Amino acid sequence: MSDFLGRVLSVGVLGGLFWVAADRPGRMAWAALGAFLLGAWAVRPLNVIWVVLAPFVGMILYILRPSNSGPAQKRAAWPFVLRLVAVALLPLLAFCGLRLLAVNDFGVVSFGGYQASGLAVGLLDPSLVEKAPADVRPLAQALLAERQRKGVPAVVGPRGMDLRLWKRDFNIEAWDIAAPVAAKLYGQDTVLANRRLGELSRYVLRRYLRAYLLFALTNLWESLGGLLRFGLVLQVFLAIAIVLYSARLLTGAWPGRIDPGLPRPGAVAEQEWAVRNGFALAALLYGAVSTVFVALASVNLGRYSIAAGIFFPSLAAEWAFREGRTLWGYFRCRRVTH
Repeated sequence: MSDFLGRVLSVGVLGGLFWVAADRPGRMAWAALGAFLLGAWAVRPLNVIWVVLAPFVGMILYILRPSNSGPAQKRAAWPFVLRLVAVALLPLLAFCGLRLLAVNDFGVVSFGGYQASGLAVGLLDPSLVEKAPADVRPLAQALLAERQRKGVPAVVGPRGMDLRLWKRDFNIEAWDIAAPVAAKLYGQDTVLANRRLGELSRYVLRRYLRAYLLFALTNLWESLGGLLRFGLVLQVFLAIAIVLYSARLLTGAWPGRIDPGLPRPGAVAEQEWAVRNGFALAALLYGAVSTVFVALASVNLGRYSIAAGIFFPSLAAEWAFREGRTLWGYFRCRRVTH
């Protein structure tokens, strides 16, 4: 349920950015954007990337707006961007500050150590445990013992590293091994448990930095592939767009090749051009940053690909519509001239 709600709120964030980038946005527009931003990362911590993306995307949308093409208007973009930064960042800082006062932890997300343990537990071996920092050595010993008791194989064996095992056992190591072991050691103090798991995971991954980077790269490649595979709607509109684009190439249906006295097929107003390109930029940035974020901290799960590619079906549909409109206008012009 939180995955779906997080995606809905991300759509709301993008809509809010278009709203505040319009001419003379009112207080309601800014309030709506702030509410969507707050809800997006509160429901799904991965959406914290909007705190960085929202000001950048909003600035691009502001600049793309045809009425802001002059030098004076572009200079006026900075107060607009600063307001975006405040709307995106201040609620997060307030939330983290409240967490710091309540539980002595400023962490942007509350489960980073648990998540990272899914990458680290499979790499533990007796030599790593022996050299672990004193604060986390008891945790490392308990995790290694529990992993061996459950019969979960090590990522690095006699034949070298096995990326397949690393990915396959990620959830088992994070939630069936690390979480219960941390609960036994630290009781109800989940903040301390999360902190110790994070410290241990960073220690382990630093020792296996090359292996971790290889894992992240292969994970990134699989995640990028997942963006194109996850939805039938995306696949259908993408196929239609490619067919129409190919037809336009074969027929030579380019706006500049039409007789000068006739309307150019596919020509669009400046405002439509700005909206279309702004949406494409936001969709690609959100998909790319989300995918990189996940590739570094987790395995490629289908729900993460769906979240990262939430705007792609609409982007493919818009491309298909634009290509279809260009072809339709081209053949209509040919009918008039002949």
